[in-house]
Amino acid sequence: MHAGSRIRAAAFGLVLLGGGACVPTPPRTRGDLDAELKARTGAGVGAEARGAAAVPESVNLQDGLTEGEAVALAMWNNPDLQVALTRLGFARGDLEDAGALPNPVFSIFFPLGPKQLEMTIFQALGALWQRPSKVAAASKDMERVAEELVAAGLDTARDVRVAYAELYLAQERLTLLTRTAEIWARMANLARVRLDAGAASQLEVTAVVTDARTAELEVARQEQDVLQKQAELLALLNVPAEVKVPLDALGPPQAPGAVPEDVTKRALAARPEIRAAEIAMEAAGERAGVERAKIVDLELIIDANGQGTEGFEAGPGLRAALPIFYQNQGGRTRAAAELEAAVWRYAAAQARVRREVEVAHRQLVRAQAALTVWPNDVVTPLETNVRRAESAYAAGGATYLEVLTATRQLVLAKLQGLELEREARRAWAELRRSVGGAIDAEN
Repeated sequence: MHAGSRIRAAAFGLVLLGGGACVPTPPRTRGDLDAELKARTGAGVGAEARGAAAVPESVNLQDGLTEGEAVALAMWNNPDLQVALTRLGFARGDLEDAGALPNPVFSIFFPLGPKQLEMTIFQALGALWQRPSKVAAASKDMERVAEELVAAGLDTARDVRVAYAELYLAQERLTLLTRTAEIWARMANLARVRLDAGAASQLEVTAVVTDARTAELEVARQEQDVLQKQAELLALLNVPAEVKVPLDALGPPQAPGAVPEDVTKRALAARPEIRAAEIAMEAAGERAGVERAKIVDLELIIDANGQGTEGFEAGPGLRAALPIFYQNQGGRTRAAAELEAAVWRYAAAQARVRREVEVAHRQLVRAQAALTVWPNDVVTPLETNVRRAESAYAAGGATYLEVLTATRQLVLAKLQGLELEREARRAWAELRRSVGGAIDAEN
């Protein structure tokens, strides 16, 4: 074969090798994450990245802030979630690197003095049989990152729902304490009047005045608690500074619904952390294949010189490292250990999901059971006691301390009811997250 023909053939072979470096379409995009999170939580992160906080089109802040709108705002603007979403770009870069072949190395000796012109091109061939496993492993890693980002979105939705419920119930508690303080203030004034008229003792007056002052302090403390809960929710939402969020117009959070009997089975099937652990095992297996492929390494050589027997000459060759002493033992051992660790991480993820579902389910059932009987079995009888005590006191058949005691019991019962509702909503938000959003389908 003529030297020029041999060079063209070798160059064509290198072009074919380089063509094998094309990176396939990434399996998951931000748009895919947006669609999946919408299906799981009702709110997405947006198909495109944004450089600043914004308000989604689905959110209308003119009529107050609903729980769903709060979740949508956080999905678009939460800084921690947005930082996490950039991991998808890093994973895509790793995938592109995995699919790329190394560049050929070109060397030349110039014809100076007695030295003739010589040129050599080296192209590593080991990357050819390593590439499929590398691309597969990087693709699996990208899938794993995507599942972990879905989990991060579920965590954000859970945190917002909890913060929303905390603020709403803090406002409800403030309303109750304010009304209670007003009642105590009226009682204190009435007690002073009765003391002046000789119809009450100093002991009774001191007791009611002390309770009235305590109620005022409770209101002041609760006002600070409301401000703290507002700050926590706004930090999660990260809305633009010029946007006013009417937190004084919150609607009731979504009430806890019925829990499916197969909730644990659903969680194991739907939780993205489980899928991420499965994919991590597959990726570890692919990386083990890469380490095995590294045992054999070859280089294609194209050598040319300017003064051969036929003038300019060129020809191909091979250079190989003989795997006599070293067969990448360390790399294969590390890959096997990584695979074993991935298997155990998968088992740990399953155990963690079972535990989280069990705890959240138990807490929700306990709180719902108490909430079911609390209004009728506890609050209603205490309200009746207060009315009876007030009537008896007005008729002179009861002391003021009896009225105070009945009122105090009623206030404590209502506050305890708010605490039970808080526990139920927190457990509900945690259970929805623990099931991976699948529970929303039935509510």
